[in-house]
Formats: sequence, C-alpha cells, structure tokens
Amino acid sequence: MYATQEARAIRKQLEQNAREKRSQQPKVILKTSCEVIGTPTQVVRKLAKRLWNSFRRNTEALFPILKDMWGKSHEEQMLVCYVLNLGLKQESKRMLQFAQEHLFSSTNDWAVSDLLGRFFGQYMILENELTVKNLVSPSLNPLQKRIIIASLTELVSNDVRKAWTTMAFQIIQEFLGDDELIVRKAIRKFIRIAYLTDSAKTIAILYDWALKRKIPTAQAMKFYAQKIPKEHLSGILGSY
Repeated sequence: MYATQEARAIRKQLEQNAREKRSQQPKVILKTSCEVIGTPTQVVRKLAKRLWNSFRRNTEALFPILKDMWGKSHEEQMLVCYVLNLGLKQESKRMLQFAQEHLFSSTNDWAVSDLLGRFFGQYMILENELTVKNLVSPSLNPLQKRIIIASLTELVSNDVRKAWTTMAFQIIQEFLGDDELIVRKAIRKFIRIAYLTDSAKTIAILYDWALKRKIPTAQAMKFYAQKIPKEHLSGILGSY
C-alpha cells in the first residue's frame, strides 16, 4: 500500500491517535469520499510539522513521501497540504510544481480541495502571480474547479491593493455554467469575500453579469449573491 517507510509510519501514528466517534461521522458531513481515519486536526498538523522539519533540508526526498500519502485517506491528504504550506516560503516554486503535477488532477476530497486551493492562493500572494489561470480548461472536474475558486478566494481576501479582483472574477466567470453544488457554493463564497475586499468593483461586475445574463436568472443571482446587502442586491436583481 505504501512505497515509503515514512508514509507507513505516519499512517500508523494517525491510526493510533484516531477517535472512534469521529471516524464514524458521515462522509457527507466531512465533505469527502475518502477513507476517514478519525484523527483530530491538531494531531495531523503536528505530524505535518514534524515531517517538514525532518526533510526541510532535503525536499527531494520529501516529495515521494507526500505523493505516497496522497489519495490514501482524508487525514493524509490534509497532512500533505499542511506540509506544502509549511514549505512555501523556502521552496515556493518546487512546492507549486509538485502540487500541480501530482495533486491537482487527482483530488477526490471536498475539504482537501479547499485546503489545496488555499495553498495555491498563498503561493499567488507570495509570488504576486496569477498561477491558476493556466490551470483553467474545459476538461476540469468540479473538485478541480473548486480548488481554483478556493485559491482565488484566498488571493482576493488578502488583496490589500485590490489588484486581483477583476482578473479573479474573469476566471470565476468560466465556471458559472457548472450545476454542481460544490462549485456553486464555492463561487458564492468567493463573491462574499470579494465584496468584503472591494465592494464597489464586486457590485459593478455583478451588474454586468446580470445585464449580459452571465448568470441567467434572478433566482441564480440570489443564490450567488446571497451575502450582498439588500440595497445593492435589489438593484442587480432589477436588471432581470
């Protein structure tokens, strides 16, 4: 099952720290189709930090371990994402390349897709680069779209200069036709965060979407702009 000794050891520690009641929670609540071991998040974070500290001077040996754990369980995938973030400032380019080549296309966990998206967002903040634009394609599945949307949500939420809002909305626009709830909810969250960051630009873009029927119905707009104040939303809905 595991190709590396380190991955086997981590799995054993995750199992030893599992809580039975937690592991029996419905997978729909945890937003995953993966196995759930039941290990508390603080333990997963602690193991991630320990792994990073052991290999921070030899990241070439770290990547096979991360790849070995990916796809095995909800907690192991979370641990991989935590390690990526721990190594971001030291090995940003290599961490990004690894995530794009080995993790992005094989994500099978709702919650982990959000965590991986936050990693991409943190990278873009650090490097001042809209990396995920290159990942957009017609063949993306809903979880891959969710990763990109989560990354843009993270980017916009930290966009003090308000430099990325318009370009982030342009990417989000590509996903408006997706009927999957996990994608639609991710877009709704993005719009809420974008409004908090730059309300004027967000309202202007939503008006434009309404006028051009990018969001085809008033009902759909209500869903996406649920957290927009009524005084602004009523004007947008009046465009339909």
